[in-house]
Amino acid sequence: MNTALLITADAALTEAVSHLALRAGAHLSVHPHLAATPVDRDQARLVLVGADQAGNAGNVAEVTGAVTVSAGEADTGPPAVLHVVRDEPILRRYLEQVAAATVGRLRAAGYRIGYVYPHDAGSGYVAPLKVTDRRLSPDQAVYVNAATSACTGDRALSSSAQRSNYAILHQRFPAVWRDTHATDLVELGAFVADLSPAAVDVLCSLDGSTVVLDTQHHRSLQAAEIEVSWDQEADVEVYHRLGARARKVWDVMPAPLLHQLVWQVIHGTGIAPVHDGTEPRWPVNDLAAPLAARIMAEFRRMRVERRYRITTLLRVRRNGPRYAILVDDNPWPAALVYSRFEAALWMWVQQHSVVIPDAFSADM
Repeated sequence: MNTALLITADAALTEAVSHLALRAGAHLSVHPHLAATPVDRDQARLVLVGADQAGNAGNVAEVTGAVTVSAGEADTGPPAVLHVVRDEPILRRYLEQVAAATVGRLRAAGYRIGYVYPHDAGSGYVAPLKVTDRRLSPDQAVYVNAATSACTGDRALSSSAQRSNYAILHQRFPAVWRDTHATDLVELGAFVADLSPAAVDVLCSLDGSTVVLDTQHHRSLQAAEIEVSWDQEADVEVYHRLGARARKVWDVMPAPLLHQLVWQVIHGTGIAPVHDGTEPRWPVNDLAAPLAARIMAEFRRMRVERRYRITTLLRVRRNGPRYAILVDDNPWPAALVYSRFEAALWMWVQQHSVVIPDAFSADM
């Protein structure tokens, strides 16, 4: 297993070694004493034992190939003990050897390997320009960008498989990622040292492609994107393909009712949107006619309440309203309209308690 194990209860030593491991790209597991690490000791590629553990009953000699490290005074320890400051180049080299196999696997899977200063990810994400392809300083940490398999944002810049994988990886390995945030796209990314062997295995199984991690989640995501896309774009395209009367009814129809009618038509006719793997595609030309018919059928189902009466105006100005709508016993018209259809539309609006647009009368 391409990990390093540190056995110590020394907080200063833990911080110093973690600092080196992060920059080297080595995944580090820390345990406070030898007895708690039988499995990890056997699987770790590098075992570091703190000088604070050397005198314990389970001593360093029990761990084959272990390296003793210290964060105490650099000149007081024996030569066999590596000091995190005095012997930093040696420790860094050991940790880089541990990381080499993991970095090689990620690069072979098609992911971009770069370098980022840890403080540039302090907000939880990394700006694209903060990632360099070559190491500018020993203080930079090894970073992997896995956008080829997992990213989210603008549908034109990502596939539904990538968006699904992005969500699933954040669910399975929370608090690991330090994504690259661009203007229209968020690309999955992390410091290589933060990736557990399980996370590395999952990333490499995707092989930098658009293999789907969770098929059910992917289907649900596509269905949700189709649903949302109606209100984002498809409704406008269908609207402009309707006849004038159907558009007028659409304008005043309550949104929940309109949404219900749309999906009734889709399920009833089989004229359904599809997801092409990037974004939803709506058959707007084929959908317009049956949707218009369904909208008008719903409109005609209205039963006018008895308190409304339509009367013809005796004196009509040229191009002026021809009908008046009276409510209850009020002799003053509640509205003046140009046709019986518009009168029925006005009453339909009242009976559905719809907020009438400001330009309702003018549009009539």
